[in-house]
Amino acid sequence: MDLIYLRNDGGIIPCEIKITGKSFDTHGQLIRYIADLSEKQPDYEWLIKTHGKFNKKYHDKSTIKINEIALKRFLKNQSILQKDIKFVNKTGIIIDVDFKPQVLQAVKYLNNTCDWSIRLIQIITYTEQNTKPTDKEIFARIDFVDISV
Repeated sequence: MDLIYLRNDGGIIPCEIKITGKSFDTHGQLIRYIADLSEKQPDYEWLIKTHGKFNKKYHDKSTIKINEIALKRFLKNQSILQKDIKFVNKTGIIIDVDFKPQVLQAVKYLNNTCDWSIRLIQIITYTEQNTKPTDKEIFARIDFVDISV
């Protein structure tokens, strides 16, 4: 899934989210997404439109409304309306439950040799010991852990 992360200074960072831990080319997908976005001219209207497209994936009207309010509150509280909204060059985030050695090696090369700044975040989920996928209620804790390469 392709997402954008909006920093409180108006900087936009492309994100690639996988939840399988099986991808050998997540870094390549992130780079392609960055290339696609480089053709865009981000501004306030583009940001609202892009958020609206993502938000429509939710089928619950209450969730859509909460997300719209949260974005507008964030933009107002951070005074992003007055700032230039821009893509942060050579920067991205990859989120997954695990990273193949090929992805780790490629990201290390891009970060150390090509002056990129790709952040790896691993999703770790903890559930009760006897939890089954068929359970109607599952109590879980999800941690987002920075992986350094």
